[in-house]
Amino acid sequence: MKSKHIKMFVFDKAQYFVGDGNGNNVILQINYHLNTFEVRSKKVIVDQHFTKEVEKIAKELLHRKHGKNFAND
Repeated sequence: MKSKHIKMFVFDKAQYFVGDGNGNNVILQINYHLNTFEVRSKKVIVDQHFTKEVEKIAKELLHRKHGKNFAND
């Protein structure tokens, strides 16, 4: 769809809730503009394998979205 009036539409910040069904739940905050992410949890200890998988997903999302202008897509 070609936009007539919108010339810029970019992702800036996003927040995702991620869980593994076993009590490990985190908030994944991604700043697409700054190309950074943070994994936050209310629990002191979160499964490391789960956390690594969340970080991998965050890196993939940043790789696909960072610096892209969606107004022309």
